[in-house]
Amino acid sequence: MNRGQWRLARVGGVGWALALALAPATAAAQATNEPAASAAPALNAGSEVRVTWPAIIAAVDRHPSIAAARYERTAARAGVDAAGAAPNPNLSVTTGYGLARDGSESRVEWGAELSVPFGWLAQHRPQMDAAQAHADAVGAATRALRRELLVELHGLFYGLVYAQERVIALEQLGEQTTALATTVRRRVDAGQSRPVEAVRVEVEEERVRAELAVARLEVASYQHRLALWLGLPPGQSPKAAADLSALPRPPRAEVVRDRVRRRHPAVAAATAQVHALAADVSAERRARVPDFALGVFANSELDRSAYGATLSVDLPIWNYNAGNIKRAESKWAAGRQRLEAQRLAVESAAVELQASCEASVTLAARYRDRMRPRAAEATRSIERSYEIGESSLLEVLDARRLALDTRTEFLRALARAQTDCSRLAVLLGEKSS
Repeated sequence: MNRGQWRLARVGGVGWALALALAPATAAAQATNEPAASAAPALNAGSEVRVTWPAIIAAVDRHPSIAAARYERTAARAGVDAAGAAPNPNLSVTTGYGLARDGSESRVEWGAELSVPFGWLAQHRPQMDAAQAHADAVGAATRALRRELLVELHGLFYGLVYAQERVIALEQLGEQTTALATTVRRRVDAGQSRPVEAVRVEVEEERVRAELAVARLEVASYQHRLALWLGLPPGQSPKAAADLSALPRPPRAEVVRDRVRRRHPAVAAATAQVHALAADVSAERRARVPDFALGVFANSELDRSAYGATLSVDLPIWNYNAGNIKRAESKWAAGRQRLEAQRLAVESAAVELQASCEASVTLAARYRDRMRPRAAEATRSIERSYEIGESSLLEVLDARRLALDTRTEFLRALARAQTDCSRLAVLLGEKSS
């Protein structure tokens, strides 16, 4: 209910009569709903675990997705070793029993040939480059995945910080409203205030209880999700430890664009993919070099013994590898375009986050320096006026509601500033360790 609606209820005789008629029902509803509000999950100091940002980073490093990415990186590094290994020589041995044509002689015959391939030398370097580039891409993709998880966890972390601070604010308002309700009832009993004012303050008291119950449910939701990430045992709830009031300093937009272009792992992964595709093109071009192998042989037969060397050459007569080269070149060109698209996407996201960070910090600073102090001063002034009978109860409730809304918006602005600026820092690789 806004201030104008309270004024109408204050001056309308029908509104006062209706409020007085509903007073018993309001008290009954309060008695009925109070146990439900108190049953809302509260922060249990005995089961809380203090959680800081380094603990969040450790949780990210234990995540199954990161563990799977590490195995992928190990496999990619093993692929580099496999690409650099020389092929094994080929040994062929034959044996049999030989008979002369006239049947006068017979003996065991045998033959052996050792062949060493050398055609792989032409493609050895590009294959090594491709495997190393693939390993670099997997490593960069792992770092990019880690940053994405950090951004997600950072939102949960500061969401919990904001929810905790809101619970504290509502608890303080609840204590103030309860004290005000006691004062109003005492004034009603003394005939200094009308009975409807007691109803009004009781409704406001119940309203604060309901908001507090919802805020505690929000805290519990954040705690449950963070507990899953942190692997806490049942019965333990995380409590985020962070200072919302320490506003970060947003970096300049041109600095953000330069850093993200040079350091972001998604750009590094796309760059490594381009290097791998370029190495594939080189490998396909070198595949035109005829494959050859050198070998030696020895044969022992019934009527002769032979020793010598062999040379085998793969002649590119029917296929000169033109199709594979064209395919590799097209993939390389597509990879360069994807790299440019990735750079544009990352820079765009960084510029957007930089603007959000700067706007959030500006808004939070304005709430801190101007709006919140004025709302608090107005509340204190109206409360003093009410104590000496110069202000009405509705003005007191209105001022306190304004102070709560201003504090809530201030906390939300602080949390938004921390979240946006920290997401930007994670994007730039400044809060990853």
